Amino acid sequence: MTTLFSAATANSNSTVFYAQNGGTLVITGTFDTCTVALQASYDSGTTWVGVTDASYTAETVKVFDADNGAIPFRLNLSSVGGSTSIDAVHVVG
Repeated sequence: MTTLFSAATANSNSTVFYAQNGGTLVITGTFDTCTVALQASYDSGTTWVGVTDASYTAETVKVFDADNGAIPFRLNLSSVGGSTSIDAVHVVG
């Protein structure tokens, strides 16, 4: 299990993770006005792009059903509010 955010309260990017053997992404906490977006990089972390239909404004669980081990992912936390506190983990499948 990789901790991506632990009580995050500011606009930021998470730890980079890889979805080898699939896995599960769990995002919880108080969202207030924030958005948590899943991003991927196809050039080893130089450029990050949003993953289609993977932007969250409430608690969610996302299952990676394919092996994407070579592609780095991260979460981007933006538009945080005064009571935002986000936790996120990636559990390898």
